[in-house]
Amino acid sequence: MRNYLEQGRFAALLLALTLAPISQSYAHPGHADPVTISRATHVYMQKLVPHYLTIQKALAAGELTDEARGAAEAIQRLVKKARKKESDPSGKKMYKGVAKAAGFIASAGSVDAAREEFDELNNILMPFFDSWPSHILEHDLVLYTCKETTQWWLQANGDKAADPYRGASVTCDTLTEKEE
Repeated sequence: MRNYLEQGRFAALLLALTLAPISQSYAHPGHADPVTISRATHVYMQKLVPHYLTIQKALAAGELTDEARGAAEAIQRLVKKARKKESDPSGKKMYKGVAKAAGFIASAGSVDAAREEFDELNNILMPFFDSWPSHILEHDLVLYTCKETTQWWLQANGDKAADPYRGASVTCDTLTEKEE
């Protein structure tokens, strides 16, 4: 009887290990391994930010415009090029995830679907921006999170905070702003 219990525990452990993700998942700032990119791909991250802001503004307005879809496609093209030139494994992984999320935003069937993918995009990008806050300064951005949703986003400094996940008309009870 005891042998069967031990085998049951072993089987449960194997099942848990089988179902657990093998690779590192993306997390919010301060909760992920640093993301490093090579100097050769730095320019792609600089070019990505204006497209990101176009998507953020559209989703905050509750719209999935052709301009926002085009911005997502532009991000996808940029990071595909960057990934080919990237030598750092963490940078390659980030670029792959960004391309996938941007592709889903571009082809999303609704604002809600695009918002889900925007959350994924942020989960992938935020460890990079957390590791390299100079990129936030370069573009004069503010990092926001709404405590009710725990979702993060970047926004142009000076713009009124606009939650891309719930729309501009919804205000956060506790909005956290992190300027670098």
